[in-house]
Amino acid sequence: MEVEMKIRGLMMDPVSNMPSSSCGTSAAAPSCRFGGHYEANAIALEIEKVATPRPMTHDLIRTLLMGLDAGVRKVVVSELKDDTFYAVIWLRGPAS
Repeated sequence: MEVEMKIRGLMMDPVSNMPSSSCGTSAAAPSCRFGGHYEANAIALEIEKVATPRPMTHDLIRTLLMGLDAGVRKVVVSELKDDTFYAVIWLRGPAS
């Protein structure tokens, strides 16, 4: 069963003083916390339009997809193992 999740917000973790992200769903499904500090920090950098000294992995993927005139249709998280999310990225081509 797939449940659509959207980023609801970022907050500072009071213990580590690092960003933390949260997600929200429809009324039928609960909200959650997802990702780690690195992921939340990457989201915060993008929201604030902060330039990094070198491209981050998601920047390289975005540039590649733009060059191919493709986009992300959805991301399906399939597994959580050792605090790591594993996912499949569904792409759409220019004709999709």
